[in-house]
Amino acid sequence: MNSAPRRAVWAVALVLVLAAAASASTGAASGRLPGATAFKTCAAAGPYWPTMTLALSGSTAWVACKERSLVLKVDTRTGKTLRSVRMNGPVIAVTTGLGSVWALEGLGTLVRIAPGSGRVLKRIELGAGAAYNVWVGAGSVWVGSLEGHTLARIDEGTRQMTATVPLPATPTGVAFGFDTVWVAHGRLGAVSRVDPQFNRRTRTVRVTSRALYFPFGSVATGEGSVWAVFGNSALVSLDPGDLDRTASTEAGVGPAAVAVGFGSVWVANSGDSTVARFNPMTFEEGAFDDYTVGLTPQGLAIGADAVWVANSGDDTVMRIDPLTGARGEVGVGDGPAAITFGVDSIWVANRGDGTVSRIDPVTRKEVARIPVGGAPSGIAVADGGVWVTVQAP
Repeated sequence: MNSAPRRAVWAVALVLVLAAAASASTGAASGRLPGATAFKTCAAAGPYWPTMTLALSGSTAWVACKERSLVLKVDTRTGKTLRSVRMNGPVIAVTTGLGSVWALEGLGTLVRIAPGSGRVLKRIELGAGAAYNVWVGAGSVWVGSLEGHTLARIDEGTRQMTATVPLPATPTGVAFGFDTVWVAHGRLGAVSRVDPQFNRRTRTVRVTSRALYFPFGSVATGEGSVWAVFGNSALVSLDPGDLDRTASTEAGVGPAAVAVGFGSVWVANSGDSTVARFNPMTFEEGAFDDYTVGLTPQGLAIGADAVWVANSGDDTVMRIDPLTGARGEVGVGDGPAAITFGVDSIWVANRGDGTVSRIDPVTRKEVARIPVGGAPSGIAVADGGVWVTVQAP
């Protein structure tokens, strides 16, 4: 299987569900929610291209328009495009941080943009083959290289590339915590530790075998540990001090999501339709609870005193009470693919029928199903609203 991500082209619409409108009394059967607005923007990278094509900052959305070589600044209140910034090549990622907007061109150039005027302030040639993603943390901007196996660092103060950190394999996930940069290498089954003070990789640990079919690993920090999950079902806890593996276990078949909350680590296993719960203190003993959920769980969210699981195979969301283990099922749209909590509601992107479901966590019922068109693939809460990226029909 080719480890390179598929470069599908998608027409992206940004869909905002205003928080004020979310409080309106609207039934799911109506198919509409007052205040829901879709803003058609541009063609961008698809879900198999693991980059951020949408960045939110206050009432502004920045969109990476891959095929048009543009970065758009969109007013989330009106949907009006405020700025259209021309790039020199296809732009594959965008993020905000350190007082700037950062866009990554497919040719290996990082572009710094002034958030107010949209003016290009700096173009930084990375010199890295197939630069593919950008992260902000530890006071710097970091860019991963798909082919060059490097992590480039751009200094906050000078806006210059100050270091290129060689890595043993492609960085598929990056996290920040414990004064360290953590890098997951999905195909290799490894985690690297990068010291941001000296810009060098201090250690790489092979924590599991190579993944053949799911090459993208991810990493996160929390509960005093570094957590990494890989496509071959390995879920690993690492000591942030020396990167020694403190515990590892089988996460289940086809782990699709991981979350930390209520003093536990939760993993949704899409292959066996379960959610496994782990105690960080007794991690090596394996899951202390397994919950059978709906078919093909794809997403996890924690909020409103519960764990919420999006089950794409049977069009449901399951609520798990972390205290009693009691479960309740809520019907949603076709093919729920992503889930999040915010604005006192659970929000679900239904990829199959082009809708977003809103669930009231108190009544545990779907109170609205909002048509957004296309195939929703990502969902987030920011600036008092819910934002969804969708493939236009």
